[in-house]
Amino acid sequence: MKMIRETGILELDDVMTIERQAHLTPWTRLMFELSLQREDTLLGVYIEQRLCGYAMLQKIADEWHLHNIAVNPVLQGQGIGRYLLDAIIQQAREQQLSVILLEVRESNVAARHLYEKSGFKTDGVRPNYYAIPGEGREDAVMMSCIL
Repeated sequence: MKMIRETGILELDDVMTIERQAHLTPWTRLMFELSLQREDTLLGVYIEQRLCGYAMLQKIADEWHLHNIAVNPVLQGQGIGRYLLDAIIQQAREQQLSVILLEVRESNVAARHLYEKSGFKTDGVRPNYYAIPGEGREDAVMMSCIL
């Protein structure tokens, strides 16, 4: 059974394991710690008490900024990311937020498709936003989900 709940500092080892496996340029542990210290929201997806994915969200005024999201690569394609996005959107509505914003690598077609299926629209491009080790830079696609 899948469950969503807030994840905290004590679970960062599990978060970091997924982070390193799932991202080209993973966040550092310090980045997660600083986000939690400023009271950002770290939501985890759990299956049978095991962390399978997470999302880091920062609330600014009546907006949620989705800064980081990942699902254990071994479990991708099983609907966990969609389940997490649906929970994020539901919680944002419950908090009466107006929009969820994010940036995604232009080459991350699977993530962009998932966001679109969840109601996100493309707002524009940030040129050369992401550094790719050994390859240069890549554009970010800016997306939003109006609640």
